Amino acid sequence: MPAEAKEWLFPYTEFLPRHVRTVQVDVRPERLARRARLDLAVWGDVGETLRCA
Repeated sequence: MPAEAKEWLFPYTEFLPRHVRTVQVDVRPERLARRARLDLAVWGDVGETLRCA
C-alpha cells in the first residue's frame, strides 16, 4: 500500500511533524508501519530494546 493511501489510517496525521525521523518498536511485525511511514522499524519488545541500546 502506498504511503499516501496509508495516511488516512492515522486520524491525526496533520498534527505529526513533517521533517523528523520516525522509529517504531513492536512485538507484532504486522503492525510496523501500519499508520505512519517509518525510517526504522524494529521487531521486538520495547523494554528489551531499550535495555540493549
